[in-house]
Amino acid sequence: MPRPAFRPLGRASKVDRVTLLLQLSALAGLLVACLVVLGRLRGLLAALDDLGRQVEADRSAHDHHVDALGRRMRAVEAAAAAAEREARMLSLQMVDLNRVMVQQAEILVGIQTHLTVGGGAASAQPAPAPVAPLPQRGPRA
Repeated sequence: MPRPAFRPLGRASKVDRVTLLLQLSALAGLLVACLVVLGRLRGLLAALDDLGRQVEADRSAHDHHVDALGRRMRAVEAAAAAAEREARMLSLQMVDLNRVMVQQAEILVGIQTHLTVGGGAASAQPAPAPVAPLPQRGPRA
């Protein structure tokens, strides 16, 4: 079938003009719809960017708090380790003091046993001197 010849608008029929106007108005409507969708997409992209920045700020704040807590926890662990070492040293010192006190008690028991068995020389010891009381302070002005 032969192809219809191109006819300029000036010589087009009224039906062809209406069809062309309908097609142009449909195309314009489609263009407007695309622009509206594009505007909404831009708004969504801006909101998504804002959300990404907020998440990054929250993550940064969270990391800062975690770092601070980590530093505090390391300080607490170091203090606990130091306290444990100090407690061990004190325990050893107390064992040494108890050993010395037991040795002194054994010496005293030996002396008392010797004095009681050897004769009544225990009463020959002088009485301890009385201790003077501390001076009292007056009320502060």
